[in-house]
Amino acid sequence: PFPRHSFTVTARPIRALGVFGGEKWSRLELNPGATWRERYLQSRGGPSFEELVSAIQDGSELVELLELPYFLVRVVEMYERGRLGQTDLWGCLAELVGQALSWEESEDRLPLSAGRAHAWLQDAALAMGLAGRTSASIAELAQVSLDPGVNADPHEIGEGLVQRSMLRRSGEEYSFTHRIIGEFLAAEALLRLGPSDELLSAIIPDRNELVRGIRGDWRVPASFAMLASRDWREAIKPRDPLGWARAVPLS
Repeated sequence: PFPRHSFTVTARPIRALGVFGGEKWSRLELNPGATWRERYLQSRGGPSFEELVSAIQDGSELVELLELPYFLVRVVEMYERGRLGQTDLWGCLAELVGQALSWEESEDRLPLSAGRAHAWLQDAALAMGLAGRTSASIAELAQVSLDPGVNADPHEIGEGLVQRSMLRRSGEEYSFTHRIIGEFLAAEALLRLGPSDELLSAIIPDRNELVRGIRGDWRVPASFAMLASRDWREAIKPRDPLGWARAVPLS
């Protein structure tokens, strides 16, 4: 006559959720929307969402990312510390990724160091971008090389990065939590490697007058790389003068 329902809520897909299996439990994924976002911002007594976004140079690129509670909370914390007015989109993403990877908890540690996980993510983003893919299987991710001496299972790496809001899993495929995370990491890989003929031919083909310029799926990473590196600006300019002009820093 007095039915009871037990609810267990987590902010991320931690391993402990595995105990709630079987027929007695139903697994639901909540997707907080704009209403939740506004209530959260009001509860913090902070800025409106529009003020938060406008505090970041090119912050409009983060609107979709900030629909995810983890990233919204981190950006609000940055706002409260006065960090947003001191950084641009690139700096904001760098801080978000760094925080996610450096976070530690005894039961949910990454199977490799934060620095090595960061480098692995950069290479994964580069490989997926070059292949024109937005997701990859564990078998494909296993082909992303690790530093010599690092012995980590690709599945454990993937699941650890899901828990840190870097990746998401759908069935057997892994993708970045949001496209801009993958684009940022791919740009970091470009900066680390520098402009080579192979990379330039892959992301900025120059076959003839009709087929030339930055690939559509590489516009954001290439723009990031040009904003951060004179070498990349000089390498891209003859291949895509308009794309180069759009990425020249205001300074």
